[in-house]
Amino acid sequence: MPYRVQFNWSGPSLDEKHPVALSCEGQNIALEKTRLSGLANAVIQISTDETQRACVSVNNTQTFQLRPGRFLYMDVGLWLEGKQTFGLVCGHEAALCNYIEPQFQLSGSVVSEGPLYEPLLNAFVKAVRTAYIIDRQPIPDPDPHPGDPNHLYVILPDMHVAAAPPLDVEVPPLESDMVKRDLFNSRESIPAMVSFLSSLQLFAEVNKGTYRVTLVQVGDMYELWADRPCYFKGTDENDPHVELTPLNGTNLTAQEVGQWVGATHLLYPDLFAAFDKCQAAGVELRFLQGNHDCYMALEDVVRQANNYITKSVEDGRADGIPPRWIETLRETTVYTRTVQKIDDKIEDHIFIEHGQRVDAYNRDGQQDGWAKTQPAVDWRTLKAFDTSRRPTFVMGAAAYWTMKNEEFGIYVGGHTHDPVLNIVEVVHMRQDQRNIPTKGGPKVVWVDTGLVSK
Repeated sequence: MPYRVQFNWSGPSLDEKHPVALSCEGQNIALEKTRLSGLANAVIQISTDETQRACVSVNNTQTFQLRPGRFLYMDVGLWLEGKQTFGLVCGHEAALCNYIEPQFQLSGSVVSEGPLYEPLLNAFVKAVRTAYIIDRQPIPDPDPHPGDPNHLYVILPDMHVAAAPPLDVEVPPLESDMVKRDLFNSRESIPAMVSFLSSLQLFAEVNKGTYRVTLVQVGDMYELWADRPCYFKGTDENDPHVELTPLNGTNLTAQEVGQWVGATHLLYPDLFAAFDKCQAAGVELRFLQGNHDCYMALEDVVRQANNYITKSVEDGRADGIPPRWIETLRETTVYTRTVQKIDDKIEDHIFIEHGQRVDAYNRDGQQDGWAKTQPAVDWRTLKAFDTSRRPTFVMGAAAYWTMKNEEFGIYVGGHTHDPVLNIVEVVHMRQDQRNIPTKGGPKVVWVDTGLVSK
C-alpha cells in the first residue's frame, strides 16, 4: 500500500502566491521494524511535532506546484551484524537488494526478464551472484524523470566501521573500550563488503566504456560517536552545519579526529583498498556525510586522516594502535564527504541523502544525538534506544520533493537501518479562515475547503 502525505496550506497565502504549509499528515506509513519503542520511551522522548517540523519548517518561501503527484521512496537499510542490504537505480527502475557472502550461497540469483525490467540492473545482479532482489519498482512519471538505462547507481547503506580490532583478535580488559566502539557490530559485515566490492570492480572492468557505474555510500561509513568525545559545536537549527570545537585550546581537533578515521583504515585495509580498486576500474565514487561521521564533510579532517595513514606506513607503526591488531600497514584513501543541499542540481532525477537533515536529535550541529549514543555503548545496538520515526523521514522527503517542484522521481536515504521501497503519494488541501459564532463571541478557525490543484 503506498504511503500518503497530505500538506495543508493556508488559503490566503496561496492567493498571494506565497504558500505557507500549516500542517502535514501521513497515512499508511509503517514504523521502522528495527526499533524497540518501549525501551526507547524510557530513554529518549521525541517531541510530538517532529513530523510537522520535518515538513513545514524546511522552507516555506518557495512557490510550489500544488498538484497531486507521487515519487518512489527508498531506504537502503544497513550493512551491519551480518545483515547486508543495498539499493540499485537504473533507467526507469529501482531495486532493493540483499547480499550474502559467497560461501553461504544457496542458489543462483533469479531476476525477472522483459521490457518492464532494466537489462543493466539485471546484468549487475547476475554478475554479483549472491545479490538477491528483495523488491523492485518502476520510478513514477517517467516523462518528467527520464532515467539513463546505461547508468547504474549502486547505493550502499550505513556501515559504522569503528576503530576496533578484527573479530579474531583477543582483546585484554584494559583495551575493552576499543571493542565498545564497535557499537553496531560492523566487523561482522566487513568481509561481505570486500567480496561485494570485488564483484563490482570486476563488473566495471568488463563493461568499461559501455556503461556508466556510480557507487554512492550514504554516510555513517565510520563510527565516530560511540565511546568518543564530542568534538563538534552545537549550531542553530536554522543554520545546521558541522564545526569543530578547539581541543584543549588548540587547533589540533582535526588531527585527533583524523587519527580515529585513519586508524579504521589501517585496521581494515582490504575493505578500503576495495573502494580504491573500484575507482581504478572506472567506478565513480560518491560519499555522503552522515551524523555518526559528521566530521567527514570537513576537508581538514580528511587531510589529517590521510596524513596519519601515510605517516604510519612510512614509520612502520601506528600511534594509538597495538601492533598485534595490524597484519600489515597499507595506504588507502580517505575521501571527503558531501551533503546534498536544496539548491544543488539533481542528477538523473535521483535525490540521495543520509537522512539526518529532518532528525531533531541527529541533524548537523545537534549534540543530543551524540549524548544519547554514549549510554548505548554497553548495549548490543543503539537502535534499542531510538524510537520509530519513519513518518518523519517520509514526510521530510515529501516536503523536499514538493519544494524542488518534483525534480526527482526517486528519493534515496539511509540512517534508519531499516530497508524500505515504496511509493509516496502527495496531495494538498487548502484551508481557509472562517468566523464561527460561539457563546463567547466570534472565533476564527481553519476549515478544509478542498484539494488544491495548481
